[in-house]
Amino acid sequence: MHAKKLDKLATAVLYTISGIIVTILASLILYILVRGLPHISWSFLTGKSSSYQAGGGIGIQLYNSFFLFSHYLGYFCSFIHGSREFS
Repeated sequence: MHAKKLDKLATAVLYTISGIIVTILASLILYILVRGLPHISWSFLTGKSSSYQAGGGIGIQLYNSFFLFSHYLGYFCSFIHGSREFS
């Protein structure tokens, strides 16, 4: 086999494997969302968590996740544009 044919074959195999993995992950996420979204309420999303009682919310954890995401997004954007002032 020539090097170009071998390269194309290997590329096709890797794309096929990655496509299968992405399909599996997307189907798992879709399954979780379809089964879980009907059970999510506004009080669950905004309520305080409780350590020893059932029925607590995830408000504080959700806020922290958005805060960290925005912080890292800002850092990433400043890094891409070459600014070293953001820390």
